[in-house]
Amino acid sequence: MCSSDLGYIEGRDPADTWPEETASHAARGFTATKFRIGRHPIRHELAILERIAADHPAMALMADGNGAYTIAESIEVGRGLGALGFRWLEEPMPQRGGYASYETVAAALDISLAGGEITQSRHAALDLMRRRAVDIIQPEPVIVGGIGETIFIAELARVHGMGCVPHTSGSIIGIAAALHALATIPDASTSPATETPYLEVGTDPNPWRDELAIGDRSEEHTSELQSLAYLVCRLLLEKK
Repeated sequence: MCSSDLGYIEGRDPADTWPEETASHAARGFTATKFRIGRHPIRHELAILERIAADHPAMALMADGNGAYTIAESIEVGRGLGALGFRWLEEPMPQRGGYASYETVAAALDISLAGGEITQSRHAALDLMRRRAVDIIQPEPVIVGGIGETIFIAELARVHGMGCVPHTSGSIIGIAAALHALATIPDASTSPATETPYLEVGTDPNPWRDELAIGDRSEEHTSELQSLAYLVCRLLLEKK
């Protein structure tokens, strides 16, 4: 299942852009949409999302707080999103400090709290799980050490009764890494009804995603791509 990613357009109210873009994504076949929230007052954005949820009952909806909120605000937003049937609230508070106080928010919410995209090791991810700081862990393959580390963290998540949805960076390399990880990570439970994790793919203009893999096919360009791929592999191996 694929998730598109909605944010803000400078100079325009999300009351106008979010419904338009969600309708466009639904028409293109996306089954899920994640909204980047936190720039406007909570009540204003929740009212927009309530309208979208009513207009698109078949669309799975998530929200990314981008570290915009305090503890109290995170709880307010999380409860509002939960009432609208959102699947999760992602990283509503700052990530620094090892996701400080996330366990306070997680304990206060019924909606799943997702996070962990900047964790740089399996040990950091395990710390979040042991603290019950998140309900869904989101290792980023290009940050945490590669596809293998992402799979290992997913195994840890299953042991701890948590979901795992690998995060994706904006480049096609990061998306490809996440897709490979998604193909092999374990389900969160043994139930046949366990949901397949989402692959997040942005729809904003991004040449690192849209042109890197399908651009110039000349010999010179191919050599540049091979050099880039080699560098990425070396960096991942060195992190291990």
